[in-house]
Parts: sequence; C-alpha cells; structure tokens
Amino acid sequence: DPSVSWQERILGMFAVSVPMACLLFFVPGSFGGGDIKFVAAVGVAIGVKLVVMGSAAAILLAGIYCIRLLAEKRNGQKTAFA
Repeated sequence: DPSVSWQERILGMFAVSVPMACLLFFVPGSFGGGDIKFVAAVGVAIGVKLVVMGSAAAILLAGIYCIRLLAEKRNGQKTAFA
C-alpha cells in the first residue's frame, strides 16, 4: 500500500511486537517467538494504525470468547487455550 509511509511502517513493526516481547519476560510462555515476528511483519506491511487496531480487536474478541467459556462452565479459570 503506497499510502502508508515508511515511518508508519517502522513504527508498526515495533508498536505491538515490543510490548509482546516485554510481556514474554514477565509471563513466560505467553507468546512464542513466531508470534512476535509475525506481528512485526504485519506491522511493516500495514502500518502502525492498522496493526494496533487489529491487535486491540483480537484482544477484545479473545476476552469475549473467554467470558463465554467461563459463563458456559466449559472451562475453568486456570484453563489455557491457544
């Protein structure tokens, strides 16, 4: 997309991947290295605005899914899922 400047692409590369990498140090096993690299590549491709909006949407949808699982009592609070 030529409308995305190279500055936005560079910021997009770090906007979500760096917080994910920092979170990995505090919560071991929370993300894999491939996840962080993938988000960095997506940030380069689509820019900072879209990668942040997409990540926020993913977190929101995952939260809704977890609340649904807890409400249906299919999984407990300690259950992990990919």
